[in-house]
Amino acid sequence: PNYWLEGKQSAMRLASYNIPYDTRYADLSITIFSGDGGGTLSNINRWRGQLNLKPQSIEEVNKDATLATSKIGQFKVYKIVNNNKLESAFLCSIIEDKSSTIFVKLTATANGISSLEDEFIEFCSSFKYSN
Repeated sequence: PNYWLEGKQSAMRLASYNIPYDTRYADLSITIFSGDGGGTLSNINRWRGQLNLKPQSIEEVNKDATLATSKIGQFKVYKIVNNNKLESAFLCSIIEDKSSTIFVKLTATANGISSLEDEFIEFCSSFKYSN
């Protein structure tokens, strides 16, 4: 969206955006790795650890995931919130294809994650291969 602002650049990030919500900005990062990028479960549990949450099994992780579709294929969206620390939460999507994996991670408050969820899914659903 045109009101998103370019965010901080890093060697790891394909792109970064600052997304306004309430009176703050959420940080959105896009990274891409060859293969499975370390795997869905290990990445989600790493993100859970960043919020001081215990690891979960793949069944627990997938239980609350939202399924969405882009032109690349189906993907899942994971909301990661520590209910004891609502000032920082994650909304993440993992989009896999045959040779690489795209990780999109939105960092905001728990309320921000909730208010930006539809916009986040719409953005991730717009991903497609260029010609």
